[in-house]
Amino acid sequence: MQYDNSSYWKNLHIEFGSNLKAVGISSLSLEYNKLKYLSESESLLDVLIKTHEDPDLSNEINILDVGAGIGFWTEFLYSFFHNQENLTKISALDISEEALKFIKQKMPFCSTYECDLKTVHPDLFKKEYDLVTVAYCFHHLISLKHYTNAVRFAARSVKECGYFIIMDPVLSKEYSRFYGTDYTTFNAHSLPRSLYILDNIMIEEGFKRIEIRNATSFILGGNMESSTKPGFNIQRKIWNLGYLYLFRHDKIVRQLASFLLWCDRKLKRGKYSNSSVIVTYKKQTV
Repeated sequence: MQYDNSSYWKNLHIEFGSNLKAVGISSLSLEYNKLKYLSESESLLDVLIKTHEDPDLSNEINILDVGAGIGFWTEFLYSFFHNQENLTKISALDISEEALKFIKQKMPFCSTYECDLKTVHPDLFKKEYDLVTVAYCFHHLISLKHYTNAVRFAARSVKECGYFIIMDPVLSKEYSRFYGTDYTTFNAHSLPRSLYILDNIMIEEGFKRIEIRNATSFILGGNMESSTKPGFNIQRKIWNLGYLYLFRHDKIVRQLASFLLWCDRKLKRGKYSNSSVIVTYKKQTV
């Protein structure tokens, strides 16, 4: 069956509700997904602290969370800036009406938009937001045409001197099994893109890349790339063993939680993380 992003996500949100498995790795345990999101939260917090220090950001900050899902990151973003005593307005956009209902239940003050990124007009929210974020959304747009449209939409929604932050598997190392993918026959629900593709679009839209850092390691997110093919294959075997025997079981993950987080933090600080990253861009003045 051909992958269809609208039915795929709506069905997931119906099946799992506001559970993290609806937006994480649905085939793995809830406890594993909690660890994954904890790792990513630690990484994103560092990025937000650094972004908040920029004097170009107004004290009245308007945020758009694209592909918001159940609103985990929407709530995280709002809490961070609200706790910094910013006057914070938050909006969430998603293809799933069910997901947006969960957000409204938790955050009645959040503006929500049901929208398909494959067809949204890139100028819909032109220069409306100080910060636009995307977490684990764009790699689910398999067509390069749809991916490009979504990136341009997010980029054009940012005001001058504003920020675009994406957390996604974005490839920048020498080897990945996703290089050379035939997009016309690819039928999975996710496809990581190369950093140079993202950079090229963002530069055309008037942005400068500020930083790229690890979001989570392959232990908690799966391996996406490596400096070498043998290195990739070794990490893949480790991940597959964890997938088969450990990560699907809540009790086992709870028992291993401290060790898994220790490994994850060590890997994120080094060069063997090889999973998802956080890329920060700033809109330049004309």
